[in-house]
Amino acid sequence: MRGVKEKIMNTVQYKSSRIEIWKWYWRSWARANGLWIYHALFSIIFAPMYVVLFQKPLTVSWLLAGGLVGFLVCMVAFPIFPQIKFKPAIRTLTIDKQGISTTIGTKSGNKSWKDVELIENRNGSVIITGINKNAFIIPPSAFEDNEARELFIENAHDWHKAANA
Repeated sequence: MRGVKEKIMNTVQYKSSRIEIWKWYWRSWARANGLWIYHALFSIIFAPMYVVLFQKPLTVSWLLAGGLVGFLVCMVAFPIFPQIKFKPAIRTLTIDKQGISTTIGTKSGNKSWKDVELIENRNGSVIITGINKNAFIIPPSAFEDNEARELFIENAHDWHKAANA
């Protein structure tokens, strides 16, 4: 019976919401190796540019001020990007031994399991995060029931582990 259900449950259809994207961004930001690293790197790069751009003296205090401004810009601007790129259409997502195939509207793409960093079950949502930090956020409503979601996660973990062994 598992083999039949496995083939059926490897494809899901769902719609994401902007609030799910917003929550994912801030959870991803707060992780130990999360998006905050990109904010920090941007701030470090921005600090000397700030000093030059605003013709300030090259002192530690002005570099720190530039870094702080850069960090604050990131805190406002970076979370907006996923909101702009948000696609409200129904997405079809299929997982198999090769990886993930997805279609949303007229766009489609594939991702190898080697390009996946993390697969997690958070509050009933399945979140598949790529090494590029983009993520598929699959809401609980995409699954027939908890058993279907658990099977989907089990398959994803197994194929991810096999691809990265």
